[in-house]
Amino acid sequence: MAHLKQYFELQGLSTNQVFVWIDIFCVNLHRDTPTGSADLVLTNELIASSRKVLLFLDSEGVAFSRTWVLYEAWQASLSERHDKLVVVPTSWAWQDLVFPYIAMDIASSHAWQDVDRLLMLREFQKAVETSSVAKIKEAMLLGTKRELQRTDVTVTGGQPLRMVYTGTAYGLLLFLKGRYTEAEEVLSGLQHKMEKFGGLNNGDDTEMLFHLALIAREKGSRNKSEAYLLACIRDSRSEGVREDLYLEAMLMYAQCLYDNEQYTKGELLCRKLLEMTDQYSDMLTEKARLKFRARGRVQLSALSLGQKLVKEVEERAEETLRDVRHNKEASTELLAASCYKILSE
Repeated sequence: MAHLKQYFELQGLSTNQVFVWIDIFCVNLHRDTPTGSADLVLTNELIASSRKVLLFLDSEGVAFSRTWVLYEAWQASLSERHDKLVVVPTSWAWQDLVFPYIAMDIASSHAWQDVDRLLMLREFQKAVETSSVAKIKEAMLLGTKRELQRTDVTVTGGQPLRMVYTGTAYGLLLFLKGRYTEAEEVLSGLQHKMEKFGGLNNGDDTEMLFHLALIAREKGSRNKSEAYLLACIRDSRSEGVREDLYLEAMLMYAQCLYDNEQYTKGELLCRKLLEMTDQYSDMLTEKARLKFRARGRVQLSALSLGQKLVKEVEERAEETLRDVRHNKEASTELLAASCYKILSE
C-alpha cells in the first residue's frame, strides 16, 4: 500500500482523488473457496473499463508465476490502448527478477485454487495469439514506455522524481528483455536530465549506478561494470543508501575480482562483506542476512578454488551446504547448486 500511495503522490494526486480496484480485496481469492466464473467476468469488465492497470512487481518476481496476475495482465494487454498496463517495481534488485521473467509461463503458473487456475487457463486457450506471455511482456513494455513519455519533465514539466521512477521501471523491462543498450541509454538519459534539477539523491543515484553496472556486465563491458560498481560501493556509505544494496555491490565486485584472478583482494572483500552482514543484522531481514552470508561463503569457496586451495574449498562449500540445509530462510536451489558445482571442480 505504501508503494501505491507513493505512485499517486508522484502523479500529483491525493488518495481521495482516485478510485482503486484491488483484486485481492474485491475478488474471492481465498484458499478455501474457488472464485467461479462470475468473478472472472466481473474482473474482465473492470479491467476493460479502468483507465490504467498497475502491476506492482515484488522483489522476487513471484507475480510472474501467479495465474491471477498473468490473467489480469493479459486482460489489460487486450485493450486497444497501449498505455493500459504499467509496471511499478518495488525493489532495486533487478538481478533477482531475470529468471522469473524468463521463466514466465501460463501453463506452469500457480493459484490458490486449482479450479480457478483451470478456469483461467481455458480462457487463455481461447486466445487468437500464439503466445499470451509475449503479448503480456510487450504490453508491460509499451505501457511503461508511454508512462515515461508523459513524465519527461524536460518536455511536459512536472515532478522530476516521477520521471526517475518511471524511467527506472522502463529501463528494468528493457534489461529483462535483453535490450541492454536501450536500457543503458534510458538510465544515462535520466542522469543527464536530472543534472538540470540538482542531480539525483544519494539513494536513487547509487541504485542507478548499480543498474548500469548490471547492464555493462551483461553487455560484456567488464571495465565499465567494475567502474560503476566501485562508484556504487563508494557512494553506498552516504546517507539514504540501503545496506543491502551496498552488500550486493560488494558481492558483484568480488565476482569481478575472481574473473580478473585477483583472488587475495577478492577474499579480503568477501571477509569484509561477512563482517558487514553481521554489523547490519538490525537493518536487514533475517532472510536477507542469511542469504548474504551464504552467498559470501560461496564466493569465498570460488576464490579458494581459483587458488587451488582444495582443503579450504571443501570446508567452505560444505559449511555453506550445512547452513542452506538447516536454515530455510537461506535455502535456495541455486545456492546449493553453486556449492555442488564448486565441489565437483
